[in-house]
Amino acid sequence: MMSVTWDPPGPGQWALDQSHTPAGCTPLVQELMRQTSPVAMRRVFAELGAPVETLSIEFVNGCLYSRLRPLIRPDKPSTKLPPLMLLRLAARVHPEMRRRARTATRVLAEEPWDAVIADWNAGGRAAIVAGNMELQSVPLQGCSDAELMAHVRACWENCVRNWQHHFWLHGYDLGPLGRYLFTGEQWGLSAGQMLPLLQGASPSTSGPLREAAAIQALVAATGAEPQKNKVPPLTICAVGD
Repeated sequence: MMSVTWDPPGPGQWALDQSHTPAGCTPLVQELMRQTSPVAMRRVFAELGAPVETLSIEFVNGCLYSRLRPLIRPDKPSTKLPPLMLLRLAARVHPEMRRRARTATRVLAEEPWDAVIADWNAGGRAAIVAGNMELQSVPLQGCSDAELMAHVRACWENCVRNWQHHFWLHGYDLGPLGRYLFTGEQWGLSAGQMLPLLQGASPSTSGPLREAAAIQALVAATGAEPQKNKVPPLTICAVGD
């Protein structure tokens, strides 16, 4: 019987992601994650003034783990939190920490997520959809080997570009969400009380359901009855502490 070793991805505190990839990731998705998430999060953390460098991504037996990479001594993480007085001192004397603090102050005053949302609704999303549809419309049957490989490279570059954009956008929705929860704490309200109030607030949340219903209606109109494929259950494992 083959044994599987579950070693930590590296030093520091790592979190297992079972919400996005409960059954683990294929090698293709693993490479996409490595090329996109850390790059995008490094950019958006700097833009918003977050006091962290990026979000590191690693995989153990195909399962996704992440770790917030600090600005100070990122490759020598401590096993315990430093004294509060030391943290306050670092925030005042470390050049990048000071720069991030100034940026965060400006971000809270200017609220740049409004402009990001406006750009997305004014054509940002439509441009991504158009690019995807253009790649999808290529007639693969008539492609030579060279043309097919060029198309595969174009699809990969499109995925990398849009995945990076996705993770960059994520900073501009998590920022307002964090501010919302922080404000709730000032009112004596917990995250468990605040988060349910957002259910259904975004049209994007119910968008997949609407599109699935449209697909269901089209299939039903043909009179065909889709067959369900039986998939064997998967066992989810985790790295020990």
